[in-house]
Amino acid sequence: MGKMVLIYKISPEGIEKTDKVENAIKEKIKDLGELKDIKREPIAFGLEAIKIAIVVEAKGTEGITEKIENTLKEIEGVSSVENIGMNLL
Repeated sequence: MGKMVLIYKISPEGIEKTDKVENAIKEKIKDLGELKDIKREPIAFGLEAIKIAIVVEAKGTEGITEKIENTLKEIEGVSSVENIGMNLL
């Protein structure tokens, strides 16, 4: 098998925490996969969600989605984490 891309939507707790959350994501994800893309998506009243795409090996990575989700939830300032997509590359 090859690789797969996992897409997550992360909601920060507030406007002032978005930069800190984005920087923490970049640091924490290094050991779990390759961060391919990180974008901000406006929600309302200046609040932005962060969308990320992470590339991981498709074989031998059982439980990786839960591991990534739990790692993202542990970041200070994160309100919620949602896996919104998964595709083979």
